[in-house]
Amino acid sequence: MVAAVAEAATGLALLLVPSLVGQWLLGEALVGVAMPVARVAGIALIGLGIGVLLWPAVAVYAVLSVLLGHAWLVSPQQPKRSGI
Repeated sequence: MVAAVAEAATGLALLLVPSLVGQWLLGEALVGVAMPVARVAGIALIGLGIGVLLWPAVAVYAVLSVLLGHAWLVSPQQPKRSGI
């Protein structure tokens, strides 16, 4: 969880002040095309940080899928009707 918060914070910093983060991490200011690339990387890091919070929803959907699959398999089959 601490890593997720650190990723989200770094992503937010890259999104807002990419040159400063580049200076801290790389020792050089980001210029030119590196600025938009750093912002895209920031968005990706924010997504990774937030993704940790979504795992409980994944578990709920997995359980729901298993329950629906089980109900489908044990339900009685209806005879097919002819369209004539």
